[in-house]
Amino acid sequence: MVQYNNDYTKEEDVTLWQLHEIRHQLAEQHQSSQQINTIGQHVIKRYNLKNLKIIQGKQTDESIHSHSVRA
Repeated sequence: MVQYNNDYTKEEDVTLWQLHEIRHQLAEQHQSSQQINTIGQHVIKRYNLKNLKIIQGKQTDESIHSHSVRA
Protein backbone atom coordinates (compact mmCIF):
# COMPACT_ATOMS: atom_id res chain seq x y z
CA MET A 1 0.00 0.00 0.00
CA VAL A 2 1.33 3.42 -0.95
CA GLN A 3 1.49 5.92 1.88
CA TYR A 4 -0.24 9.23 1.17
CA ASN A 5 1.88 12.33 1.62
CA ASN A 6 0.42 15.81 1.36
CA ASP A 7 2.75 18.11 -0.61
CA TYR A 8 1.86 21.02 1.66
CA THR A 9 1.96 21.66 5.39
CA LYS A 10 -0.64 23.64 7.30
CA GLU A 11 2.07 26.13 8.20
CA GLU A 12 3.12 26.58 4.57
CA ASP A 13 -0.37 27.20 3.15
CA VAL A 14 -3.47 26.08 5.02
CA THR A 15 -5.80 26.50 2.03
CA LEU A 16 -3.67 24.42 -0.34
CA TRP A 17 -3.19 21.83 2.42
CA GLN A 18 -6.97 21.54 2.88
CA LEU A 19 -7.56 21.35 -0.88
CA HIS A 20 -4.98 18.59 -1.20
CA GLU A 21 -6.64 16.65 1.65
CA ILE A 22 -10.07 16.97 0.01
CA ARG A 23 -8.72 15.81 -3.35
CA HIS A 24 -7.09 12.82 -1.67
CA GLN A 25 -10.36 11.88 0.05
CA LEU A 26 -12.22 12.10 -3.27
CA ALA A 27 -9.60 9.94 -4.97
CA GLU A 28 -9.93 7.29 -2.25
CA GLN A 29 -13.66 7.03 -2.97
CA HIS A 30 -12.92 5.97 -6.57
CA GLN A 31 -15.76 8.09 -7.96
CA SER A 32 -15.88 9.32 -11.52
CA SER A 33 -15.85 13.05 -12.19
CA GLN A 34 -19.51 12.72 -13.24
CA GLN A 35 -20.43 11.18 -9.87
CA ILE A 36 -18.58 13.93 -8.00
CA ASN A 37 -20.27 16.63 -10.09
CA THR A 38 -23.72 15.11 -9.58
CA ILE A 39 -23.24 15.00 -5.80
CA GLY A 40 -22.00 18.60 -5.85
CA GLN A 41 -25.03 19.76 -7.84
CA HIS A 42 -27.37 18.06 -5.35
CA VAL A 43 -25.61 19.76 -2.43
CA ILE A 44 -25.84 23.16 -4.14
CA LYS A 45 -29.56 22.69 -4.73
CA ARG A 46 -30.31 21.17 -1.31
CA TYR A 47 -28.68 23.99 0.64
CA ASN A 48 -29.77 26.69 -1.83
CA LEU A 49 -26.20 27.88 -2.36
CA LYS A 50 -26.96 30.63 -4.83
CA ASN A 51 -23.49 32.16 -4.52
CA LEU A 52 -21.97 29.07 -6.20
CA LYS A 53 -22.01 28.57 -9.96
CA ILE A 54 -22.17 25.29 -11.80
CA ILE A 55 -19.64 25.43 -14.62
CA GLN A 56 -20.03 22.97 -17.45
CA GLY A 57 -16.71 21.93 -18.88
CA LYS A 58 -14.73 18.95 -20.01
CA GLN A 59 -12.63 17.45 -17.26
CA THR A 60 -11.13 14.00 -17.16
CA ASP A 61 -11.18 11.68 -14.19
CA GLU A 62 -7.37 11.81 -14.25
CA SER A 63 -7.36 15.57 -13.67
CA ILE A 64 -9.78 15.13 -10.73
CA HIS A 65 -7.66 12.47 -9.06
CA SER A 66 -4.23 13.93 -9.75
CA HIS A 67 -2.25 15.08 -6.74
CA SER A 68 0.50 16.79 -8.70
CA VAL A 69 -1.01 20.26 -9.08
CA ARG A 70 1.20 22.81 -7.37
CA ALA A 71 1.59 26.51 -8.09
